[in-house]
Amino acid sequence: MLDFKHITEALLLYTSVVDDPIVVMARRMAELLAPENLDAGQTDERWKLARQIYYKYAAALVWQAEKYGYKGNLFRRHLQRLFLADENPFTLACERDVMDEKSTLYALALHDVRAFRDMCAFDIGIFSRHVGQNENLTDYLPNCAAENPYIAEMDAADGIDEWLNAMRLYYRMLGCGTLAEHGMLVAEDGGLVGVPNADPSRFEDIIGYKEQKALLRDNTEAFIKGFPANNMLLIGARGTGKSTCVKALANEYFNEGLRVVELSKDKLHDLPAVLSMLSERGKSFIVYIDDLSFDDSESRYKHLKSILEGGVVRRPKNVLFCATSNRRHIVQEKWSDTNAGYEDEEMHGTDTRNEKMSLSDRFGLTITFQKPSPAEYFEIVAALAQKENLGVSEDFLREQAAAWELNQKGLSGRTARQFLDHMICEINKG
Repeated sequence: MLDFKHITEALLLYTSVVDDPIVVMARRMAELLAPENLDAGQTDERWKLARQIYYKYAAALVWQAEKYGYKGNLFRRHLQRLFLADENPFTLACERDVMDEKSTLYALALHDVRAFRDMCAFDIGIFSRHVGQNENLTDYLPNCAAENPYIAEMDAADGIDEWLNAMRLYYRMLGCGTLAEHGMLVAEDGGLVGVPNADPSRFEDIIGYKEQKALLRDNTEAFIKGFPANNMLLIGARGTGKSTCVKALANEYFNEGLRVVELSKDKLHDLPAVLSMLSERGKSFIVYIDDLSFDDSESRYKHLKSILEGGVVRRPKNVLFCATSNRRHIVQEKWSDTNAGYEDEEMHGTDTRNEKMSLSDRFGLTITFQKPSPAEYFEIVAALAQKENLGVSEDFLREQAAAWELNQKGLSGRTARQFLDHMICEINKG
């Protein structure tokens, strides 16, 4: 039997693969079922333990297969995904497209790919034949998930160099680590965490707001291509699609290298560390701050204002800011800020007001999402009803949509979506 444990211990760059739970179980089973161990005695105990591990291993592989769309040899596919998802000095250099084939790092990567090929050649069928019941884990067909197309390219590669080139292409196109699998991420605990089951919205799902969407797309495309682009402030009433548009950017431009990183207002003090981390990656990032607003007494907005323009910490070239807010000037203003009627305080009142307005001024592109008119609201309702094949008359739809809006939260795209969900439920009940 192939010395699987020895191969995994030979890795120099892709060392995290060794700690993967499925790989750990495979190593243990290979050790238990090795001829020299079986010949050493206590065979029944070894077989019993190997059998216990095997069913946990098989169940874990099936879960992964259905999640990621693995086809064929499940253990091979799992190893391929682990190597493609790994984050190490080599994969990061490939992501930034700065890999020198004459470097020592490239030679080390070749060494690991040789071990990778040997690991993929390991006959996992021996486990099911000896301690299982010949379960089909080598010719698996997933139920529904789509398989990563880059894995097929790796399979078609001939030789170590071609395997490595296929992997380099993947890292350059999609990135490594969580960047390769997620368009929406959250800055958390000094790293990036992918958002599972992220909102799949695209611009075609957002009815109306053609001018706003065009401005967003034009500015984002300029940014991705390396041209000058402005930080974006999306303002407007609740439920008008501001946040959905940002999520649509993550979905529309994923293959062009764009990733959206959400940062909560409470973590603005982490911005310098987040920007330092993003500056070292080979993708374009929109740092997204949802519902950005500050009370009169808050001073946290000064962290963001300093970075947006003129501070010691500068915005990296591969980072753009996008914030949504219900307030035009973001920081709450009071009538007292004008100090109207108090001559001795007039100058200070003007300073206070200018200070509060200066944050929104640092977003070069302000896009306003106005509350829809009654006619625009029904246009959204009608378009959503057509997508859902609702099958009700226009007059009935208009009447019910108007009644829903009056009894709920006013005119907005969100209200229209909630109304459609209600209608679908009522029709299905009837």
